[in-house]
Amino acid sequence: MKKTSEILVTIALGEDYRLFYDTYFRKSQEDFAKRHGMDFLAIYEPIVRSQKHPSWQKLLIFKHPQIAEYERVVFVDADIYITQTADNPSNLVPPEYWGMVDNNSYKLESLEITDPPLYVNCPKDYTPPLMLNGGFFIANRKEHQELFENIFLTYPEQNCYEQGPLSYSLQRYCNRGIVLPSTYNAVLAAYRMKFGKGLSKIIDFFDDNYFIHFAGGIPIIFVRMLIMLDRKPNHLLTKMLRLVSGRYLDPFTTILLRILSLLKKMGQNYYI
Repeated sequence: MKKTSEILVTIALGEDYRLFYDTYFRKSQEDFAKRHGMDFLAIYEPIVRSQKHPSWQKLLIFKHPQIAEYERVVFVDADIYITQTADNPSNLVPPEYWGMVDNNSYKLESLEITDPPLYVNCPKDYTPPLMLNGGFFIANRKEHQELFENIFLTYPEQNCYEQGPLSYSLQRYCNRGIVLPSTYNAVLAAYRMKFGKGLSKIIDFFDDNYFIHFAGGIPIIFVRMLIMLDRKPNHLLTKMLRLVSGRYLDPFTTILLRILSLLKKMGQNYYI
């Protein structure tokens, strides 16, 4: 399979989640890899059978037979949409370094409360300076494979799955790392909590970020909106969205988006 020196990888386990991924996210990730001369792999089966949440499987990516020849991996969660204007964060990370994004890039008080308990199962003689978000990382086989697999084997199931142990271990044991700008793992739910929920805020968010992470229970309508903004900038509906996205209309568009979200509610297809 190997054609290039690094590979973009995601994991989408379960038929429902795979359908969401293939419908809304795969093309954006595949196109990004092609634009930047990277190979691409979407993993649809567990690498190792486990009772743990599927999110832990990302720690085992270097064990996957189709990744065996690659020294470096760029991993993204399956609910990350990569825009057509995205540059390659690998260019910012030296070959033997890890690269991740601060989980609380927007300095939310709520995350300042909920992030520290994610280190509950980690040794108490070290306190990491921040929480890294496990939805995106750049890792090197030589430096990180053994550490990743040890985290998978050592730590029990917990809130936010592998994120706390992974963040702790990288900051404590692998001091060669780069905390990348939030644009490479921008969480829409966190942004809306910080800056507001009007249409202008959503448009600004889409315009300013490259790797858009739909974590935290986001209605599908926002994913569809992003795809239109990103891939059909000259479409009539796209122009209309931008026309009514003035900040002075935010009190009205906040209510409208809420109503549209409720109208779109159709069982499990409502949220991702």
